[in-house]
Formats: sequence, structure tokens, C-alpha cells
Amino acid sequence: MIVAVVAACAIATGIVVAAAWPKNSGNANAGAGKLCSGDMKLAVVAAPSIAPAISAIARRWQANDASVDRVCVHVSVTAQDSRAAEQAVPGLGTAVIWIPDSSVWSSRLVTDSPDIAQYVSVGKSVATSPIVVAATPARLTAVTAAAKKGWNGALTGTTPVAVPSPTDTTEGALTLLSLRAQLGTSAAANDALGSTFLQLAEKVVPNSAAGFSAVKDFPTTAPSFIATEQQVINANAGKSTPVATAVYPSGAGAALDFPFVSITRSHTTVYTHALQAFEQQLAQPAAVATLNSINLRDPAAEPFQTGSDVSAPSRKSVKLMPPPTSPSVTNVLRSWVAAGASNRFLAVIDVSGSMKDNSGNGQSKIQVAADAATAAVTLMPDAWVAGLWIFSLRPAPANDWTELVPLGPVGSNRSSLLSAARSMPSRAVGDTALYSTALAAFTSVNNHYQADKVNSVILMTDGANTDPADSSLPALIAALKQAYDPKRPVNINTIALGADADVNALQQISAATGGRTYVVRNAQDIRNVFVRVALR
Repeated sequence: MIVAVVAACAIATGIVVAAAWPKNSGNANAGAGKLCSGDMKLAVVAAPSIAPAISAIARRWQANDASVDRVCVHVSVTAQDSRAAEQAVPGLGTAVIWIPDSSVWSSRLVTDSPDIAQYVSVGKSVATSPIVVAATPARLTAVTAAAKKGWNGALTGTTPVAVPSPTDTTEGALTLLSLRAQLGTSAAANDALGSTFLQLAEKVVPNSAAGFSAVKDFPTTAPSFIATEQQVINANAGKSTPVATAVYPSGAGAALDFPFVSITRSHTTVYTHALQAFEQQLAQPAAVATLNSINLRDPAAEPFQTGSDVSAPSRKSVKLMPPPTSPSVTNVLRSWVAAGASNRFLAVIDVSGSMKDNSGNGQSKIQVAADAATAAVTLMPDAWVAGLWIFSLRPAPANDWTELVPLGPVGSNRSSLLSAARSMPSRAVGDTALYSTALAAFTSVNNHYQADKVNSVILMTDGANTDPADSSLPALIAALKQAYDPKRPVNINTIALGADADVNALQQISAATGGRTYVVRNAQDIRNVFVRVALR
């Protein structure tokens, strides 16, 4: 008994591109000209950028008697955005074929819908289209030069490059994955990635179409942007001068890879044979020619000639990184979201006399700390909130801490924060009043808690508490635990600088508030650690 598969027209939001064919046809496996004893429908959901080619390939298959096991096969193709389809396909019935524009979405499918993971099979790539920088004519020279340093160079160069929203678009997500592939996974690479994410967060556009629209409306001032090779070729079609030029950053990069995904909860042997036969059709030379005709490359990203233009982007040889895995997609998007979170933090830096000691690299510890704070402030987005305190030990009734810059928006406070950070070396004197300062800083942030931001204290010291009037660590920990509210979390993240820092005390202070302690032994690491903590 033949079980019909759910038709793709069940997808209300899609655009159905269906082929109507006669019932009788030959058996594709056993030869043409034989009558069918039944019918089967393959429902295909395809990304709009490939749907026309999939429909054309299906029509050609039918013209050559598409059937398996004496059953006629009918293919119904629905074009639907991959992001929307990723949410829709789990509810489309017992069996459906999905060709998203990237493995990003098949990876997210099994992450977002774990209940159907066992029914999902991800096959081979159907086609490719490399991710490129669409450089506007006015910025082509600068973008090309920056791209010689790879993806990180292209995106952090002197000329701005807009990125489509990574959480909403394939191009954006693949851009992040290209960056990760270039930078690696070391601690230093994570710092570099986070810094780049912060720079990119202020250059996000909804999608690549918005980039092309901006170029159309403002050809001399619009920024370059991320797009696919196919989009650039299509945008330039019929134009005497290019709207944008595809620039390929050096090294390996990502591409749309259009995986053949089957979601099959229940099926028959005939359906399995039909599925396999259709997938085979998509790999035939004639199918590759059809894909090339809509400016898509084959699965290996081999160059092809578009019309008679031998200088077309499609003639460029490219090096592709492997298709993304589910963990890699999840991790990089989580890092992106974390980098985009609006932070509100108070930096509290020790300026006791010992901070004037040589750090080991020719600079004093307070000079290195000032440089670290300056670097962090430079990278912070305008929307963040930051403040700066310093502390040592002062005779009563004076506070042991000094507020150099109160908590406020970085956009309006940046110059004050930079100036205050640079002034710290001239302020170093006295002993270390660690406990009273930690409690005061926590209380200040906690009293003005903002629910829409990540609220925290970053406290850096090279010593131990030397305040005779406040010598009880247990009392401090008890006070912090009593004040800490997990529903309104304020974390104290501590940085132990050098061999004389009281790591044990700092770990207890951080643990009492759900924060972390970072131990820095080498001067060259101070900047990276402080920037890492501040920007996370």
C-alpha cells in the first residue's frame, strides 16, 4: 500500500512552485515506457535562492519518466526562507524534504527541535555560493586591501563593513563562523573574537537586501556589506557598471551549502527509493548546469563561467571551510548574543603603593592596569554603562575608595573614562583596603540595579587587605551573601594581579556573588584578562 507524503502546499507562508505531470510514466530504475501502478508525492521545501533550480530539475526528471518501483513520483517544491522553514518543518507531517540554504539551519533544527532529531537525516550538499564582502565602488580599494588579512582584517579594517543579523540570516551566521575559523579557539583567539563582535554589533543590518538598497540610494556613502556571491552576480545583472564587487577575504571562508535534509517520521520502502532517486537527480551534470544558470556553484564550489564574462565572480577559485556543525553554530551564536548584551559594570582598581612596582615588562603594575582599562573602554559599545573607582587605604573618616567616573552611559562618558584611566599611575599611594571597598562597590551597583543589563563589579588588586579597622573576611562574605539576590544578580569578578595578591580571599569574594576570579602572573596578560572580563 502506498502512503502519500504531505504536500508542500500545506506550508501557508510559502510560494508553491509545483509541476503537474501525467500519471503514467516509466520506472526510473527499470526503464522508461512502463505504466505506473500508483502515485507518490515528494514534498520539498527549498530556500528561495535555489527553489527555481530545484523545480526545473524536478520537471526534467518527470519528462524522463520519474518513477520508482512502478510508482509515479510527483515533486512539489515550496520556496520558503530558511529561518522560517526551520521553525515550520517540524510540524509539516510525517515526511518532507528540506533544502535550506545552509547547514547552519539543519544544525539549528536539531538543536531547537530535539524531539524530531532522530528523524532528521542530513545528506550531501546540493550547491554552494561563497560568502563575500560586497564592496561598493567607492570603497573597493580599501576593502580589497583589508581582505588580504582574511575575514578579521576585512571586518575590522578602516572602511566599515555591515553584517546581516547573525541570529536571523544565513550570511550573518556564516560570517561569524568564518571569523572563528580564522582566529581559532585559544584564549587569545576568544578575546580577539569578542573584540571583533563588539565592533560588528554596531554595524548590523537586517539582511543583505538592506545593504543593496543602501547602495542604490546612497552609492557614494553606503557601507560595504556581507552578501553571497549569487546575490552580487544577480544585483549586477544587466548593469553597465557594477552595483557592488564581490571581494573574497584570504583564507578559507564559509558558503551557502544547501544540504539535502530529509525529515521522515514514518515512510515506506517506496518512499525511501523515491527519496534516493530524487537526491541522485540533483547531482547529475544537467542539474549542475541548471544550478549554474541561477549563479550557484556545484557542491565543491568549482568555478563556472557566467555568460561570456570571464572576469565574473563565479570564475574565482575559493577555499571553503567545512560545513558548520551543530555545536559550532550554537557556540558562536551564543558568543555573539553574549557580546551584544548590554553591560553595566563598575571597574574598581587598586592604586596602593605596591602597584607602582615593576610588573616585569618595564612598566609598573598600575601603568599596565591603566593601559588595560583604556583598551577596554575603547572597545565598549556606546549603550553600555560603566564607572571607574580606585582604592587604597585612607585615614578615617575618608572613604578608602574614590569615584573617578560615576556609572553612566559609555557613549557620553567615554572621554571621562579614558582620562581617568590614564590618570591612575599618578594616584598610586598607600596600603590596600580591600574588604571595605569590595562591599561598597557591590552595594553601589546593587542599589541601582538595572534589570535590562548585566550588572557587575570588576575588582583588580595586587595585594591583600591591610585595613586594621576592617580585617574580617568572614564578616565581608556574610554581608555579601546576605545582600546577594539571585533574582537581581550582581557579580563581583576579581582579578588577582601578581604573586602577592590574596587569591584565596578574592575567590571567596567572587564566589559569594556568583562571580569568577582570574589570576594574572605575567604582566603581558593583564591587558588581555581585564579586557576579556570587562567585555564579557
